[in-house]
Amino acid sequence: MLPTRDTRSMVQARPRVSVRRFRRPVLIAAAILVAGTLVLAVVLATRTKGGPGPTSLPTRSESPTAVQPPAAASTAVARVPGLPPGAVLEPAADPAGGARPAPLEPAVGFARDTTGGSNGATYHVTSRDDTPASPQPGTLRYGLMQRKALWIVFDADMTITFGGAMTISPDKTIDGRGRHVTLTGHGQPGLHLYDTHNVIIENVSFHDFGDTAKTGQNDPDDAIDIQRAQDIWIDHCSMSMVGDKLIAMEDGPRQVTISWNHFYDQEQTLQIGALSTAARDIGTTVTVHHNFFDRTGYRDPLVAYAKAHIYNNYIFEWKTSAVRSERVAQMYLEANVLQAGTNRKGAILTPAQRCNDSHKYCDGRSGFLNSVGNVVLGGAVIRSSGPNNVFLPSAAYDYRPDQAGPTLAADVRAHAGMQ
Repeated sequence: MLPTRDTRSMVQARPRVSVRRFRRPVLIAAAILVAGTLVLAVVLATRTKGGPGPTSLPTRSESPTAVQPPAAASTAVARVPGLPPGAVLEPAADPAGGARPAPLEPAVGFARDTTGGSNGATYHVTSRDDTPASPQPGTLRYGLMQRKALWIVFDADMTITFGGAMTISPDKTIDGRGRHVTLTGHGQPGLHLYDTHNVIIENVSFHDFGDTAKTGQNDPDDAIDIQRAQDIWIDHCSMSMVGDKLIAMEDGPRQVTISWNHFYDQEQTLQIGALSTAARDIGTTVTVHHNFFDRTGYRDPLVAYAKAHIYNNYIFEWKTSAVRSERVAQMYLEANVLQAGTNRKGAILTPAQRCNDSHKYCDGRSGFLNSVGNVVLGGAVIRSSGPNNVFLPSAAYDYRPDQAGPTLAADVRAHAGMQ
């Protein structure tokens, strides 16, 4: 049974472990007890880390028909603890003696416990150079690779051209507020958030990564690629013109919030979950709110296997389709404004193709979608599918959605993106 809207918390019941009594010698009984204790310890340790570990996927020698997609996941989600009421995020100190950056209010949604570099010092980006083979102090790459908490600021307006993907180590805030900072790299990948945690990306522009001329040939480069990461918040960024996706998430990222961003001049916008990492993406949890999807092509967003709360976004005149929930994804679509242009497909529930391009992984199942309080304009069409199979965001965290309508659309249009 799904929780009602009055539910304030949801705790998943632990599996019951039964112990049969055997009329056997004491040594046998003791051995059984020890074995049972070890099994229980493994189960509890697994649950403490956030769920079951990766399920093995087929090897290249196996045929696509041998692939067994994961079953539909439970609608239950663990409640995200969040920071104390009234908490703000800011760096601990500035070694250069400068003024601290203005504090940030914490994220809303699944990433509401993310603190970024607020427990560390302020790091100043003074150079726009990027030399991947030998990163220098004062460059963005050098700051991102440090294995300590840092709040990264920019000492001037600058455009940083990537010489290759930049990997972000844990406990970082990239804060572009008060500056005009553009990250770019034609023919190159952008930021990689792999096996990391506790990262905030705030108020920067991403433009021209990969090669848009190769989008139809599956150009691999994204502006931001998130894999096996946790506690990630991307806020008030402007993103455009990337060979693959503006933001891609796969391989089980958890507790992610995407908020107040402006997406434009782009075909594939935002993808959550992937066929090749299905077993781990079942545990992915993402909040997408107050974003302006501005005449993008499709995937606004696309969700596969994951649980996604999509609320208070303005999705404007998409080219092919707006949101897509596929492959047993759970999408709670709430209080958004969807304004169609020439294409009225507001929501799609089936995969565009059953198998991936190599035909190694196949899964043609539809997703689940619960549409609540959305406003559709221009003949846009959305419909719920299996709403009782969709999780309830209010069981995971506290939030207050704005009412969908012209006021919301105008607010998002004016304030989304770099400020």
